[in-house]
Amino acid sequence: MKKISLMTKIIIGMVAGVILGLVFGPKVQAIQIVGDLFLKLLMMVVVPLIFVNIVAGIAQLDDVRKFGKAGGKLLVYYLCTMTCAVLFGVLAGFLVQPGVGVALKGAEKAAQVEGPTLIKVLTNAVPSNGIMAMAEGKLLQVIVFAIFIGIGILLLNNKEKERVSGFFRLLADLMLKVIGIVMELSPYGICALTAVTVGKYGTSIFGPLMKYVGAIYLAGVLQVVLVYFVVLYLVARIKPMEFIKKTFPIWITAATTCSSQASLPVEYKTCEENLGLPKSITSFSLPLGVTLNQDGNAIWFGVIALFSAQIVGIEVTPAAVIQIAFLGVIMCLGSPGIPGGLFPATVAFLTAMGYPVEVAAMLMGIIRIMDIGLTTLNVTSDVIAATVVSVWEKMFDRKTSPAWNNVSGSTGQSA
Repeated sequence: MKKISLMTKIIIGMVAGVILGLVFGPKVQAIQIVGDLFLKLLMMVVVPLIFVNIVAGIAQLDDVRKFGKAGGKLLVYYLCTMTCAVLFGVLAGFLVQPGVGVALKGAEKAAQVEGPTLIKVLTNAVPSNGIMAMAEGKLLQVIVFAIFIGIGILLLNNKEKERVSGFFRLLADLMLKVIGIVMELSPYGICALTAVTVGKYGTSIFGPLMKYVGAIYLAGVLQVVLVYFVVLYLVARIKPMEFIKKTFPIWITAATTCSSQASLPVEYKTCEENLGLPKSITSFSLPLGVTLNQDGNAIWFGVIALFSAQIVGIEVTPAAVIQIAFLGVIMCLGSPGIPGGLFPATVAFLTAMGYPVEVAAMLMGIIRIMDIGLTTLNVTSDVIAATVVSVWEKMFDRKTSPAWNNVSGSTGQSA
């Protein structure tokens, strides 16, 4: 009997979830535990996966200079794409006018939260205890800790370097095996998560706030078409449909989990097996992107700024747009890549801009619907960043990569 690929199973699970949600409505939340367990299993492997892969990836480079060169290019890419994303959010806000005619009545006032400054983001990135950072799941601190360990390995003599780096490569391979076990359960977890979302919201989102949702997705489409697809083709000569087909498992996982962290194991697997990207790049670029590269969140900040200003009748000047772009990027650096992690950062952003924080509470009821697109943008941008930097570092060429010999072939793993 022909085996069904994992991607096919995931699609079947997602479709089944939609049907269950529509048929049973809110009652389908009884299977929420299945989705929650799947999310916990994914989160279980995130911290050790990030740590060992970053260390192993850096250790595979020839010297410290190569790491610094690749890391610098990643940061430039992140800042450029997040800035574009905020501006597209602002543009969508101007075009759709989501705040016009919307009242704040009934929205609970959100707590005032002090927004993270650039200095705070940089200070909080350095752990006082590397092991404690891993135990508490502070990903940015784990990444910094792993980077220092990786650089330390590069400074060892050749014999010692090979022994230590070999150990971390073995750990990385072990984590991939664990990920494989967890991913076999993904169709069931994705089915449950999709069913609960559809059952909870149904068609209720087609109400007064639908314009806001539309603005978010309009900005997302602009970001994908005018930034991602253009960059992919110009730098890596990869056509849009080819990329979508190769990375489809990532899109589905991100959309259903609404978590960049939970999507990370699937990103590793897809980037290395489907796209053929070098592990020396993906092992540190993907986890770095989870905390520093959040284009979806950047779009959110651009749209909510216009939404808030339109509700209270504040004119958004060119100077205000610059402030929105700057603060939006800073807030993205401090937003955790977990479901609902955008909310506290949104309150901080609105406080810093002087806009009513009640707007944040007003949108919490439908944030999951938008989080689907926002998280998908976040992880897609991470994958494109890894692809672009791999090309720039002359470590990837789609014309010679075995993974691209048959673009029309299966993109999923047989189970």
